[in-house]
Amino acid sequence: MRISQENENERRSQDHQPTSHQRPQEAVSVSKAFPKSARVLRRAQFQGIRQQRRQHVGGNVIIEYRRQPTTNSPKLGITVSKRYGKSHERNRFKRVVREAFRELRAQFPSDVEVNVSPRNFKSLLTTFTILNDFKGLLQKIT
Repeated sequence: MRISQENENERRSQDHQPTSHQRPQEAVSVSKAFPKSARVLRRAQFQGIRQQRRQHVGGNVIIEYRRQPTTNSPKLGITVSKRYGKSHERNRFKRVVREAFRELRAQFPSDVEVNVSPRNFKSLLTTFTILNDFKGLLQKIT
């Protein structure tokens, strides 16, 4: 049986204080967010793009788009079927397309909705190749 001493807790709290290592705070604020206002979310939106579509066939992707005067910012939808590959391959395709769209989002007209799907299955895509396809679409739109 253990009996505590009178100042035991005070001594422990003094001896075991964590050292405060303060690092200089950097004021870097780079937002890589992809807000919901920039996404095609609902099935009806995807169907509307498909029905009223105009199509741009790039080297690696097929881009369907429509001009929608009710939208106030360009929107992106991505469609990838299981035929493209396993889930990690489909997720990589989505990441690469989103990154390319983020870089060129300011150049897109504010009333455009875009749906991207892969053209060739099992092809290794990079952000650079998707950027080239998006640039071709921008030339076609403007």
